[in-house]
This record gives sequence, C-alpha cells and structure tokens, in this order.
Amino acid sequence: NHELYFDILGGAGSKPSGKLLEEINRSFGSPEAWAADLKATGIAARGWVWTAYDYDLKRLVNYIGDAQNSYPIWNATPIIALDAYEHAYYLDFATKRADYIDAFLANLNWNVVATRFEQLGSPAGNLVTLA
Repeated sequence: NHELYFDILGGAGSKPSGKLLEEINRSFGSPEAWAADLKATGIAARGWVWTAYDYDLKRLVNYIGDAQNSYPIWNATPIIALDAYEHAYYLDFATKRADYIDAFLANLNWNVVATRFEQLGSPAGNLVTLA
C-alpha cells in the first residue's frame, strides 16, 4: 500500500490525460467527479482508499479498505492509493482530513498513474482491452 502511495506522489499539479482521462470520464463523468468521489470515500474511510480498475465492472471504482492487513478488492487492480489513516495526515492537518485529501490530489503524479493504468493486466495475466 505505502509503495503505491508514495510512488504516485510528487506531481506538479498536472491533470490526467490520454487513455486515463478517457477512462475517468467514462467511469465517473469527469476528473472533478472522480476527485469528489475519492474525497468523500477518503473522509468516510478509516484506512486506505484505492482507485482501482474493476475487471468485473469494466470501469474505475474508488474502494475503501479499513484494515492494514486486508485487501478487500477482488478482481481489480489499484492505480491510486490514498492513506487515510490518521498517521498520514494528523501532524500536518490535525483533524482536517479533507484538506489533507486536497493536498494529496494536488500532488498526484499523473504520469505515474497513467503508466500504471496503461499497464493494467487481467487477473489471468492477459492485457485488458480498454474501450
């Protein structure tokens, strides 16, 4: 979880583009709608939040994972991980988790996220053809 989380940070305020942008628009309607859903999910979570490609639904979905030792997503591959545990934000943001999530979103490295998305494979190891 932390490896995915730290790997996608360090962006310079860019925006999603290309196939990733197309999939965000198809799955959520717009990048703004995706961000609003991720933020709401992060505020509701006690642990991890992932944006993952769900192979059954054939779309991106934001998921909550409230336990460190479990991965509650089946048949999906995460491309974004948000650490919503208090240790991730409390020293800098105190109880303002929404502000922490805004800072997280502003610091996403969309090039890394796009690469993860473009390298998606099916659970069986075949590349997924994304419409």
